[in-house]
Amino acid sequence: FVVTAKAAGAKVDYAAGWPTIDDIDADMTFGIGMKISASKGRIFGANLSGVTIELPDFESQEEMLLVRGIAQGPTSEFLRFIEQSPVAETIDRFTDGMKATGNGSLNLELDIPLRHALDTRMRGDYRFLNNQLQPVAGLPPLTQVNGRLLLTESTVAGQDINGRAFGGPLKVQVKSAGDKVGVQASGTASIGEVSRHFGWPLINHLSGSADWKADISIRKRNADVVVESNLVGVSSPLPDPLNKTATTPLPLRVERSAPDAQREQYRITLGKVAQGLVIRRQENWERAVFAVGDGELRLPEKGLAVRVVTPRIDADAWKNYLPDGSVNGNGNGNGLALSVVTLKTPVLRIFERDYNQVDVSLRPRDG
Repeated sequence: FVVTAKAAGAKVDYAAGWPTIDDIDADMTFGIGMKISASKGRIFGANLSGVTIELPDFESQEEMLLVRGIAQGPTSEFLRFIEQSPVAETIDRFTDGMKATGNGSLNLELDIPLRHALDTRMRGDYRFLNNQLQPVAGLPPLTQVNGRLLLTESTVAGQDINGRAFGGPLKVQVKSAGDKVGVQASGTASIGEVSRHFGWPLINHLSGSADWKADISIRKRNADVVVESNLVGVSSPLPDPLNKTATTPLPLRVERSAPDAQREQYRITLGKVAQGLVIRRQENWERAVFAVGDGELRLPEKGLAVRVVTPRIDADAWKNYLPDGSVNGNGNGNGLALSVVTLKTPVLRIFERDYNQVDVSLRPRDG
C-alpha cells in the first residue's frame, strides 16, 4: 500500500542532537519506505528549498535516514546550526566565537543511521556571498568575503576563499587535521590600517603597504597566529636603526597566542633591529615593552616600556616620535601610558650635546 499526505507548517525532528526543520510545506509518501519532499522549510533563520527526507526501506536493518536540501540565509544562522549540532564537537567547536554578517547558501546532505545516530555522515558545501567575518577575536574582521567552506562530520576545509583585510586583498585556505584546524592566509596590508587597529607604538609614523602571509592554528577555540612580512613597500622616517626605505626588506614576524580565555599575547620581532611584547586582557591593552637593539624584553608592571641599547642614541632625533600620552588600540580608549624609557649607550646625543657611557631610566612624573 501507499499512503500520501500533504503537510503545512510542520516540524521534522529527524535525529537526536540535530536542529529541527520547521515551517515545512511538503508532500509525504509512506509505502515500503518514507519520503518527504518539502517545497519550503526553515532551520533557525535560514530558508530551505528542495528538501527531501527519505527512509528507503522500513524493513532494512540499516534504517538509514537520508536528508538532502539547500538552505539560504544569514551566515550567522549557519554558524549557529554547526554550533548546535553534533558536528561542533567533532571539529572541536572551530566555529564557536566566530562573528558574521551577510548571507550564504548551504548544500547539505545527511546520512543518518537511526540505530546509531552518532555515526551520522554529513557533507556540507557552504558558499559565502560578500560576507564580513571575524574568525578570531582580537583580529580585525575580514570584509567582502566570498568562497566555499566544505564540511563533513569530522572535517572542515576552505577553497577559493578571498576577501579584504587591513585595507588590502587576501586569500584564505582552511584545512583540519585531527583536533586542529589550520588556516593559511596571504595578502597585502596597508600599514595605516594596521596602525589604526592595533595602535602599537611608532607604527603610526610608517607609510605604504606590504605583502604578508599568516599561519593560524585553532584548537579548542584557541587560536595561535603567526604573521610574517618582509615589509617591502613600507617606508619608515624613524631615526636609525628603525629607518628604512620602501625598497629595503626588513623581516617582520608577529606571533599571537592566547594563554587563557581572558588574555592575548603578541610577540613582535623586527629582524635583528627590534622586538616587542604586548599583553591584552579582555580587549584592553594591559602592558607592553618595545626593545631596540639589545634592549631587554622585560614587561613593566603596567603601561608601556621602551628599552634602547645601541652603540649610539640620538635622542634629539627621537623626541618627535616617542609617544607622549597613551597608546590606544581598536579605538576603545583603553590605552597604554608610557611608564619607562631605558637608555644604555656609549654615546647619547641630547640637547645638541654628546654624553658618554649613559645608562639611565626615565619615568613620567605622577599626575
